[in-house]
Amino acid sequence: MCKMTVYRAGLRSAASVILAMVVSGCSINLIETPKSAEEFRQFASDSMWAVVERHDVARPVDQVLESWRQRSQACLQVEVNGYSHGAGSATSWVYTYNPAVMVDGNRTVLQLQRQMQVTNMISLAEEPENGFFILVADAVPVDRNTTRIEIYRATNHDRLATSVRHWASGESRACPDLTEL
Repeated sequence: MCKMTVYRAGLRSAASVILAMVVSGCSINLIETPKSAEEFRQFASDSMWAVVERHDVARPVDQVLESWRQRSQACLQVEVNGYSHGAGSATSWVYTYNPAVMVDGNRTVLQLQRQMQVTNMISLAEEPENGFFILVADAVPVDRNTTRIEIYRATNHDRLATSVRHWASGESRACPDLTEL
């Protein structure tokens, strides 16, 4: 088992330690990432890298649930391939998106995770099962015909959040372009 502790290390010495660990086959987890929807909610609430949106929609929560189930399977269960090159190196990746819709007490939850398979890149965080959380949306009934939506997301995932909000309100059934995330 490999462990790394660097106290008051400069960038060069930290980079040297990381390089030595990678070469020796050690795993590195320098960045703590949310491992559950609840941890992602907390992260989004406290982070400058994330946003929490709140909206009321004029639909019963059971219609929001059905809409999220249908649209998440149709739009979010996808695989995206990409490639980039420059400065003498090339990177290819496959992102597999894993949506889940569930009911947790009186709250309906849509969560989206992204698994990453990347060549020529060192990950500084341990990937949770089913991938890194990129969005968690909660729907809670306000009354019989109104549902409060809370969307926890990374700051650059506004188009994804817009689609989720539109699905909840019944405004649109359009799929977001996941190649832009």
